Amino acid sequence: MRKGGGIIIRLIDVVLILLLGFLKVSDIVHKKQIKLPSRASSQRSMDKPKNVVPLKVMILPTKKDDIVPDHIALELSKIDPESEFSLSLKSQLFCYYMVQDSIKTRRIQLIEELDSYIDSTYKSYMVNGDSMFVVINPDSNSMVQGTINLIDVCRRYKIKRSFQYDEGIKK
Repeated sequence: MRKGGGIIIRLIDVVLILLLGFLKVSDIVHKKQIKLPSRASSQRSMDKPKNVVPLKVMILPTKKDDIVPDHIALELSKIDPESEFSLSLKSQLFCYYMVQDSIKTRRIQLIEELDSYIDSTYKSYMVNGDSMFVVINPDSNSMVQGTINLIDVCRRYKIKRSFQYDEGIKK
């Protein structure tokens, strides 16, 4: 009976030595206290709430009877069909953007017009203390390049974006 008790005491000793060794070599870092905001700073942030305004952009394919700007069709005929630039022009030829803000809906064909519109709208919201994000809603029949062009514009101005995909967008 004495022999069995001695083995257990030795095992307990070994476990305690290992535990103390692990405590010695472990990296114990004291966490700093988090500074909570004071009542005055929380009141200031509550005085003027920041509105987050969505800008909805639908990407739709052009129809056969849609009018395409002549300078796009002319430029498209001049360039190499395998170049990256041709994809951007084709997307402007075969899809358009329906931009809906809080006031009205606009139809925009050219990516340059969309770029300047998003830039001016974003700046006007920032002046008022609001922020804007873009809801991208591509049609299943539109060119993917049209969506990529819109994402590039949002990245250029560091605008947050989200996607909404509807199976059958009503036109």
